[in-house]
Amino acid sequence: MKIESIELSNIKSYDDSRTNVELTDGVNAVIGENGAGKSTVQQAIGFALFDHLRVSSQGDFVRNGESSGCVRVTFVSNEDGHRYTVERHAGRSKHRVIDSETGKLLDGLSGKSERIRWLKEHLGVPQNTDLDTVWKSSVGVPQNKFAEDFAKTPANRESVFDPLLDLDVYDNISSSSDSRPDLLEAKRELEDELDELERDIEALDEEVSDLDELVETHDELKHKIRKLGEEIDEKERELDDLEGRKDALDDLKQRVDELSNDQQLLSGKIDTKESALDDVEKALEEARNARDRLDELQEQYDEYQKKDERLDELEEDVEERDELNQDLEDVNRKITGQKQKVESIAADVEKAEDAQRRMEKLESEKKRQEDLEEQLDSIESAEDEIQELSDEIDNVESNLESMREDLGETMIKIEQIRALENTANRLDELEERERKLLNEQSGHEIRIDDLEESIQALQEADEPVCPTCGQELTETERENEIEERTEEIASLQSDIDKIKNELGDLESEIREAEEAQEQVQRLGDLENQRTNQRQQVKQLKSDREGFKRDRRELRSEVQKRSEVESQLAELGDPKSKYSQAEGVYKANKDAADQLDSERAALDDLKRSRKEIKDELQKFDGLTEEIETLEKRLDELSGARDEYIQKKDLAGRIEERKDEYDTINETVESLQEDLKEVEEKLSEKQAQYDSDEHEEVSNRISSLSKKIGNMNGKLDGFKDKEQDLQEEISELRKKAETLDDLETEASELRRDISFTEFLRDTVEDAGDQMAEVLIQEISSEADKLFRDLRGKPSEELAWKNDYQVIVTENGEKKKFEKLSGGEKMSAALAVRLAILKTLSDVDIVFLDEPTANLDEEKRGNLVDQIRSLEGFEQLTVVSHNDTFESLTENAISLEKEDGATRVVSQ
Repeated sequence: MKIESIELSNIKSYDDSRTNVELTDGVNAVIGENGAGKSTVQQAIGFALFDHLRVSSQGDFVRNGESSGCVRVTFVSNEDGHRYTVERHAGRSKHRVIDSETGKLLDGLSGKSERIRWLKEHLGVPQNTDLDTVWKSSVGVPQNKFAEDFAKTPANRESVFDPLLDLDVYDNISSSSDSRPDLLEAKRELEDELDELERDIEALDEEVSDLDELVETHDELKHKIRKLGEEIDEKERELDDLEGRKDALDDLKQRVDELSNDQQLLSGKIDTKESALDDVEKALEEARNARDRLDELQEQYDEYQKKDERLDELEEDVEERDELNQDLEDVNRKITGQKQKVESIAADVEKAEDAQRRMEKLESEKKRQEDLEEQLDSIESAEDEIQELSDEIDNVESNLESMREDLGETMIKIEQIRALENTANRLDELEERERKLLNEQSGHEIRIDDLEESIQALQEADEPVCPTCGQELTETERENEIEERTEEIASLQSDIDKIKNELGDLESEIREAEEAQEQVQRLGDLENQRTNQRQQVKQLKSDREGFKRDRRELRSEVQKRSEVESQLAELGDPKSKYSQAEGVYKANKDAADQLDSERAALDDLKRSRKEIKDELQKFDGLTEEIETLEKRLDELSGARDEYIQKKDLAGRIEERKDEYDTINETVESLQEDLKEVEEKLSEKQAQYDSDEHEEVSNRISSLSKKIGNMNGKLDGFKDKEQDLQEEISELRKKAETLDDLETEASELRRDISFTEFLRDTVEDAGDQMAEVLIQEISSEADKLFRDLRGKPSEELAWKNDYQVIVTENGEKKKFEKLSGGEKMSAALAVRLAILKTLSDVDIVFLDEPTANLDEEKRGNLVDQIRSLEGFEQLTVVSHNDTFESLTENAISLEKEDGATRVVSQ
């Protein structure tokens, strides 16, 4: 399988922006500082796919302040190769599986048991294995827990690995009174399965018995196909020769047909042209008759033309006369209007003269009024400016007060944050204290495990010895030892409780220190803000003093207002009277100049009227002359129309002659072409043999039919050969299946024998199965350990008590004696071997695998992990950037404003 992406929303340090982390084939690295949210990615996968969550409740997995969070993991199935997305909500019961290709929910997975069964099937986990156990023991071992299980006491190691290997089932069987009937039933089921398998083997054996005979038949058929193919090739060559001769005869026949068609076409064309020649001859005669008639009509036609031209001339006179009459009407109308205009202008001249006299009388008083009004306007502007300056002063004082308040608040914030500096500076100290407490708690828990194991050994021993010095103990001494260890456990548990309480308090202090650190980081910005606010206060004070100074200067000018208003009242508004007179004068001042020109225009109009009347006298008698001409034109119109008709026909005499000669020449040419075609036709008819043509066509048809039958027969042979080939292939597959079934039958017989053996030795079965499984896992772990370490001389063995032994150059070392790098490599090898042996899961997550290693060993382990084979996807979670340049895909995480962000991937 392969995980493609993990989407987190409102999960621990991930906010609601739906952060997406993408993984690829090979080695991935999730890198970031402590607290950046790296391990949360691994926990999210365990939560969604393996039903595992380390925190005490789902609520602790949800981001602070949110009621629920969501994880979406998209992966490629081990079962069918399809892409699926598993969506699981923390803080809610929503858990569903989506087909990533269609976006639709999968049916039948509404219950948890159905989802778990589906996940096991598609992740490659056996149905009898717990998903949570696979995750926390092999796939996603938590940080600092990877090597811890191997350092435990034998009893504690057994409690860890027995459930994983599913060996405790044998203890249950051996302790049950019904164990033997269960094994008997298992033997019967195996025997039934063997019977069914043997029937299948017998049926397959019978089916494949004809395989050799079919192969021989297949070879004979291939020989027939080859021979028939050769015969068809020979016939097709003969057919090609005949078709070549037929093509030549087809061409000759086509040429004969073409020449016959040409003969018919030419004969038809000659007939058509001779008929056209007769028509042209008749048209030529008509044109000659028309020419004779033109001579008779010439005199009447000429008279019509002259009178028509004279009528055109008189119509132009009519148009000129009508235009003059229209001009006369226009002039009379203009004379009437011009008289009215002259009278109106004369009245305007009188008004302008009277208005000019009044303006001269009011001029000095108007000037006095304007000076006073100008002074009053200046005073009013000063009053407006005073009001504006007062508003500005009020506004500045308001802003000044607000700015002082803001400055005060800023200074208070600075003092408050400075008071938090000590708290912020304690963050590293608090985190170090938290780490030490966690290590102390882990040490206490290991000590408790050791004490509990020693108590159990003291309680169960028939002849107890001191776990410390190895000396034999009396019953009283044993009870004292047990009591002392029990008291020490109680004391250690009390210390653990105190550590947990202190850790709880530390968590609040760390959170408070983190918040204080965020506030302290704002101190620089606030101090800059305080400086800016002080400068703004100083500027506002300067603006206020300037506004007050300007307002004092304006108030001295406003005090003159009453005196100016009194003088204006005494004048009585001469400016309005002057304005009225001026308006009248301006409206009429040009009337005097206009009066002479308008009177001259009136005289011009009267002279134009007289000229038009004189011009109209020459058109007397025009109407009578036009009527006489129109009457004579009606009498001559018939002769004129006939003349025009005959003139067009008579003008075509030469055209008709040329057309006659052209057609006559065409007829002669067509007759020559006809003669040539008839000669060629006679020649080709002599060459063409219709009987031969028919015989060749019949032979081609017969031969084509014969070749078709042969091809049909060949296709039948080929189809049969293909069927035989498929049948042979199928029988060969069945033969292979038969071999597999026989192998399976042999294995079933061994299983039946083993079951019979188990019936007699069920009490020892658990140890034997453990030995088989552990030996297989140990062998695989040894290969992985050598790959990881790159030292062929080293050997790793995983013993029946789950102890790890590493041998180098004959020296054997237990797990607790190994170096940090050796421990990590050994633990990694065993856990990966368990995963490969017990399931098809081929993905692994390593959380801080290089912890507690120096730089050289860290680099070596990175190289070793990259060289691992047999895993589709391996993801390392680390704060160390060693992996960034050495992996196929590096995902960098950072915490910004309290939320995890993907910086690069």
